[in-house]
Amino acid sequence: MIRFIENIFGSEMIPIRLIISISVIGFISFLVVQGLTMSYHVINEDEFSQSLTRLQKNVETIVNIGHPRDVSDVFSLKGTTHVHSLYVPSEIMSVSFGSDINVNSSELKIKNLSKIVYSSMNAGDHVLWCDNSCQFIRGIFNDGRWLPSWNDSRFTIKEQGQYMITFELVTDGSSLFILVYDENNVNL
Repeated sequence: MIRFIENIFGSEMIPIRLIISISVIGFISFLVVQGLTMSYHVINEDEFSQSLTRLQKNVETIVNIGHPRDVSDVFSLKGTTHVHSLYVPSEIMSVSFGSDINVNSSELKIKNLSKIVYSSMNAGDHVLWCDNSCQFIRGIFNDGRWLPSWNDSRFTIKEQGQYMITFELVTDGSSLFILVYDENNVNL
């Protein structure tokens, strides 16, 4: 019969097994934390995408049944508007209404104005195509009213945060546009 005091092998194996067990538990915990962190980013990005999809449907409804404001007439009544609260999470690098984010101002074409493009850190660029009648154009505040910016027509957000964006149906006499502006941040 082996006496407990003389069992040197057992007394050496217990600390090694303890270290291995703690290491395995630590590694599994690390993987769980990393997985939860990644799922948090994916959930934020998915909620942002769902918000843009709801916005897309609302804008298409405005174009189909709304009343436009004539931007050439100073006394024209305000067009049908939709104010959308948009939270841009840290996973989103930029969102653009009306054109690709990477397109130069000189390359903008009217045919490019009917999409919403956003760029995320994890999955790259995403495009939401709107109906061809939904042509976004950035609004500039001039003489006490919002007018289309014909020089740079895209409305782009490049910082995270909460935005209250107004979408107004306007016309220049021949075409319908969705004027996009943020009354709280005129410089966007």
